[in-house]
Amino acid sequence: MARLAPPFKIVATTIDIEKERRLRTVVTGNLVGILETLLYSRPDGGTRVIYHWYVRVHNPVLNILGFVLEPLFRASHDHVMKEGAVGLQRYCQEILVSGFTP
Repeated sequence: MARLAPPFKIVATTIDIEKERRLRTVVTGNLVGILETLLYSRPDGGTRVIYHWYVRVHNPVLNILGFVLEPLFRASHDHVMKEGAVGLQRYCQEILVSGFTP
């Protein structure tokens, strides 16, 4: 669950997994729809991840406020994405340091 400012809630529940290929996630809360996550192996051994969001804003008030508060929504989104990137980098570093092998 992500919390954005102004109070904005997204709940994502993964409902279908194709191992090492695709995830399908149902999104509810202030956004409703589907998130498709596609995974592609890279020649260097890494993985390329592509996200396709097929969602709409569920709350009519947020739809109206979006026109006025777009800069705030964008800043909030950027902040959440940066926090997520930092957390993912930290997690991956911990995995590397621990010597984890699947």
